[in-house]
Amino acid sequence: MQNHLAIDLLVAACVGADQGAFMSALEMLLKDFASRYATGDEVYMADVFLAPQIVVSTSRFNINMSKFPTLNRLYESYKILPEFEASSPERQPDAVH
Repeated sequence: MQNHLAIDLLVAACVGADQGAFMSALEMLLKDFASRYATGDEVYMADVFLAPQIVVSTSRFNINMSKFPTLNRLYESYKILPEFEASSPERQPDAVH
């Protein structure tokens, strides 16, 4: 439970922050966590916030995900979920590209 809270607080504090620093902080926090998603084998709020941040970091800010193997693994897990795919900006008719 404490890991859930730490990740939720970190994500909330870093939204809008320098993307490289944000990704580095998340990688350090999650690198030893051996689960399918950020805080366990089920999707939690941390994942709901984390997945779009990874997408933005890779597409808009051209962050090289090879520097963040844990986050990259999480992102690969998110991409296969229909809910995450359906919520992508490309699938939203009112999203500005």
